[in-house]
Amino acid sequence: MKRARKPSESRRPKLVTHLSGSDWVALRRFSPDLAAPRPSLVHDHASAVLYLEGSATFWMQGLYTLGPGDLLLVPPGAQHYAVSASGARALGISLSLSRVPAAARDSLAAAFDGVRRGACASRRLGREACKSLERLFLDLERELASASAVRDVAVDAYVSLVSVAILRARDGLEAANRTPSSPLVARALELVHRRASSGISLRDVAAHLARSPAHVASLVKDATGETVVGWITRARMSECRRLLGSTDESIEAVAARCGFASPSHFHRAFKRAHGVAPGAWRRAHRSS
Repeated sequence: MKRARKPSESRRPKLVTHLSGSDWVALRRFSPDLAAPRPSLVHDHASAVLYLEGSATFWMQGLYTLGPGDLLLVPPGAQHYAVSASGARALGISLSLSRVPAAARDSLAAAFDGVRRGACASRRLGREACKSLERLFLDLERELASASAVRDVAVDAYVSLVSVAILRARDGLEAANRTPSSPLVARALELVHRRASSGISLRDVAAHLARSPAHVASLVKDATGETVVGWITRARMSECRRLLGSTDESIEAVAARCGFASPSHFHRAFKRAHGVAPGAWRRAHRSS
């Protein structure tokens, strides 16, 4: 699996931490509907995410298509981003590996290190294993919120049990769907995400990858269920919404910055995607 290229200084991935102070473990809930790729992130901790509902596409050294029962491991320092999500609901644990109870620490660190070195980052759990891990996550969440005198002991115990579940998933269960053509598809989506506002086209993406437009179009469609043009439109519209909602730039300036040939072209494309004109969308979201 081809590794991510080092981003330029202007595109350096955002460093994110969910742990602070004396905390070394945290539980997170995810429920995204994502229409365009999010910026690249790098965590300073290890994360394990259990998908419970819906579907998601995730890029980390390759493209992963994830659904109910899939467990995803994200090592510390691994560049990654969410490409898309539809009705996705997930539970995730973030933890400092150096603080994991000693009995599980080395094995768990080795599992995350294996992913960092190129091993498949996802595993598909059976129904009972998925339910069991979900219960452990929820029990751990309750203990983390507790003021009990034995909170720290209970947290250590639950983290140990979660670690065992992760290790069992790594060692014996079916790998989730990582697209065989993921290096090329990931490079295509990365380019689209980076240059969507510059008027990039399918032909530009194909030229960058030294492949024919038809070949790239087929690969991306088969891997993600969306066309290259569709991904370009999603990414451009995401930037349009950001500029309309967070700046006072004119509609004409937003159109130009997002790569549209004219304000009228932008107006038609935006209304087709959102059902309202850009100005109406801005007024509604500024007043809400």
